[in-house]
Amino acid sequence: TGLGIGLNLMQQLNANQRDVFMLVQGDSTGNEKTEWVYLTAQFLASQFPEYSVKYYLYNSANNNYDAPESITIGTGANVLHVYNSSVAGSSALYFTGHRKTASLAGNEYDLIIQNFGHNQASESSLNIITFRLIESVSQLIADNPDSEIVLTLQNIDTSLEVFSARQVQATKTVAELFGLGVLDVRSVFRYRQKKGSLANYMGDVVHPNVKGSKLWAKVVTDALTNPVKYMARKINSLSMLVSSPVPNAYFSSWSWQETLPTGWGISSTTNI
Repeated sequence: TGLGIGLNLMQQLNANQRDVFMLVQGDSTGNEKTEWVYLTAQFLASQFPEYSVKYYLYNSANNNYDAPESITIGTGANVLHVYNSSVAGSSALYFTGHRKTASLAGNEYDLIIQNFGHNQASESSLNIITFRLIESVSQLIADNPDSEIVLTLQNIDTSLEVFSARQVQATKTVAELFGLGVLDVRSVFRYRQKKGSLANYMGDVVHPNVKGSKLWAKVVTDALTNPVKYMARKINSLSMLVSSPVPNAYFSSWSWQETLPTGWGISSTTNI
């Protein structure tokens, strides 16, 4: 979490000069009213009573948002809009295709949180997971150049802890590559695991229970309300020398040892 996230979101809420927009793209760890996205919206409603807070949940059946729920009616004229594109079974590439426009809903967001991790192919290598995240995040940045974008290091999948750790490592790499903030949820749950109390926070091997969801939401709200903040600066990878996490990125060899990245294919090869 570092020094906090959501600098512009919180500044705009404190200024109370216009409507404010927040978007979450994620999986089933955030799509229920008992889980962290809805709890975060409730928290912000309690902190900014002058704002009306509207909550929109993405409906994967019709690729659109359901009618908004009014969490609270504020004392002023402005509205905090919380769009929750959390879909059970989804992974980082879920909103890069035909669903992208529907998820963004035509808004300019003050804060976007991407929360994926449990639904990537468990057999994938670190490089392949990283490449998928680069594809997703780079498109999100391109479509939302003025939004602060934050990535979540998810909680532990106790059935596949090695893969869960690999996913978190890939997410952290991508966050560093693009200069994005992170929400380190995994470390908080990992601490409970080391103390032997993780079962008190988990509903199953993947999803937190009510207590775990409150813990997850607290990680988010603590980061949002941290008074010592900085604005993350995106790295221009075209002008800075960075080590590419993509396998064979510079085509040093035509012998591909990994599964081809999404959308790639081999048409021919030439020996030089």
